[in-house]
Amino acid sequence: MVGAWAAFLRCVTPPLLTTPIFAICVILGTPINSHASGAIGKVYQAIERRAEWIRKNTGFRIHNLNPQWLHTPGWANVVGFKMTNPMGSLMGCWELVVKLAERQFVG
Repeated sequence: MVGAWAAFLRCVTPPLLTTPIFAICVILGTPINSHASGAIGKVYQAIERRAEWIRKNTGFRIHNLNPQWLHTPGWANVVGFKMTNPMGSLMGCWELVVKLAERQFVG
């Protein structure tokens, strides 16, 4: 969804223009039922059963945690995302270095 939002913002506020191109834009997406999505759905169901057991037997509520305890710094998010596809990240950086002289590619 973040990619769609970034594409939307790029269309709405193109460079060198002060007025948006679109007056109204609708982004459509399908809802995801993660509990019915095959093997990963079974994992989600197992996690939900354990979380439900913890909630019933201990009274623990995730909403009672201090949000700062769950915060990760931006650099850690970037590193984690790049670790999902390290070769793709390296190839992207390499392509940027190789095409650094091409103003249209960099801009």
